Amino acid sequence: EAAPDAELVAWLRNGKPPVFFGFGSMPVTNPSDMLMTVEAAARKCGERAIVSAGWSRLDAAKDIADHVRIVGAIDHGWLFPQCSAAVHHGGAGTVFAATSAGLPSVVCSVMADQPFWGVRLERLGVGVHLPFKKLNATSLENALRRISEPAVRNAAATLGTNLRAESDATPQIVALIERLGEPVLKAA
Repeated sequence: EAAPDAELVAWLRNGKPPVFFGFGSMPVTNPSDMLMTVEAAARKCGERAIVSAGWSRLDAAKDIADHVRIVGAIDHGWLFPQCSAAVHHGGAGTVFAATSAGLPSVVCSVMADQPFWGVRLERLGVGVHLPFKKLNATSLENALRRISEPAVRNAAATLGTNLRAESDATPQIVALIERLGEPVLKAA
């Protein structure tokens, strides 16, 4: 994950917090159409968009609107607190990062556990589930409008606060792994 460049930092500071768009390792078969969809939906909703290229060729786009920025690999822990919402594929890591940051989310699920996370966030009142196959400019605009509602924003902020208040389990996990590895080390 690359450190943000000065141009991106300036762009973030010179406007309202953007909506994060990222599909990670999910294949976007037509990157230019996807970028046009994101640009149109964000514009209609009065939002700025930061688009993570992921494994798609979105980073090759040349003519993009001023309200859109494309980034490569970037630290979500740094970026998400500067965003107003997130649109993503619903991988567990991204779901946790977005909810921990208090971001309402649109989960554009493709496969595996992604539909589960989309439905779960929707049931919690902190997001919208929009299967990727139903994603178009109109459905994305509608989903963005839904997660912009005060009730959804407030629920997402509360969930983020609660998640951040949980104690960090990392030391306990490391200790458990070390204890489980002791018999192997003694045998060697």
